[in-house]
Amino acid sequence: MPAEASRQRRRAAWAAGGVLALGLGWLAIVAIRDDSQAAPSVASGPGIDMAAAALGAVAAQLAASAAPAPASIPAAASGAAAEPVDAACPPAWRALAGQPADAVDRAFRRLRPAALSHAARLLMASSDPFERVSGQLLGARAKAPDEAPPPEAFLNLVSEALASSDLRVAGLAAQMCASPSTEPPAACSSFTPQHWAAADPDNIQPWLALAAHAQDSGDVAGVREAMARATQAGANRLVSSELPRLARSPALQALSPVEREVLVIDLLGVGNALTAVGSLEVSRLCPAQGMGTVREQQCGQIAERLVDQGQTLIERGIGISIGRRAGWDADRVSALDAEQRELLEALGDATGFISPSEGPMTLAQACETWRRIDAVTALITTDTEVALARHALQQQQGSGGAQR
Repeated sequence: MPAEASRQRRRAAWAAGGVLALGLGWLAIVAIRDDSQAAPSVASGPGIDMAAAALGAVAAQLAASAAPAPASIPAAASGAAAEPVDAACPPAWRALAGQPADAVDRAFRRLRPAALSHAARLLMASSDPFERVSGQLLGARAKAPDEAPPPEAFLNLVSEALASSDLRVAGLAAQMCASPSTEPPAACSSFTPQHWAAADPDNIQPWLALAAHAQDSGDVAGVREAMARATQAGANRLVSSELPRLARSPALQALSPVEREVLVIDLLGVGNALTAVGSLEVSRLCPAQGMGTVREQQCGQIAERLVDQGQTLIERGIGISIGRRAGWDADRVSALDAEQRELLEALGDATGFISPSEGPMTLAQACETWRRIDAVTALITTDTEVALARHALQQQQGSGGAQR
């Protein structure tokens, strides 16, 4: 792999987020080609920039006072500008009316470092090891959002992973260290995929990481053994699903509502970047051609797990692609593809935000944007992406289909 590509993949493991984070999580469309080197492609919807930017404008005015989020995913907006404005809409959100998208985008970017720094300080004081190391990484991210964490942050993460029995810490250390680089942090040599598998042996994820590591090392026997263990694992635990849940921590009670929303958006971007990097490794283990009978069977079993137990739509989409390569029935693959599109579209509709493509936001658009961000950030901290997508699809089907 070229050096520049390696550096970009390392940056993706932590630098993704901010304005495009929502797009990575909810509007991701996995389109893996049938070749062993293909990476998932990610598409984001037109309302993402406005959603993130609006948060910044609210916080910049220091007056956000979010009301309790609705108990379910809000239905897709249709003609929102003509609807009555929610009486609970905070004054600061109402003040967004008349502002152009680029102005609120700049406000959001100004807010982000301070919000992440505040969250980092609070988390670093926690007694929970996962919260503590996440706070350390957030602190580094707040200072340099476009770069990987510094060596000392990796050292702290790896040290905690070796000393703690917390599976979330082990998963975070392994996945942060897994993004290839021409200059990997020295600390990562102390926490290998073998350490992750030993710490969490019933989780399919470390065995897949170990298989990919063995394949890169030319260890045929190691690949075969790790793939066999992956098919036997009973759980599918992803650190990307744990990151947004940090926002629920009692340690973050001092965060303002808008700081919490900014934090969730940022953590979604980080988590989905980690998922995408790991998913590429799974794809390489199950190439379109030359798998052989044993590997094809193993990949078919792994695909079943990703489709049935995947927590993200990225995982699920990759599972479908691998199932196709492993020789699943064409009708089944076609049906799964169709369902995946429905889930993606339903979740995109349910979590899409109004973007003033022509002219400034209206008052109704500003308040509708607040309502959606508030509801979605509350929901995403309590459930998986796939569960939210299914719920959104059920709501859509129950109301007779989305209005487009």
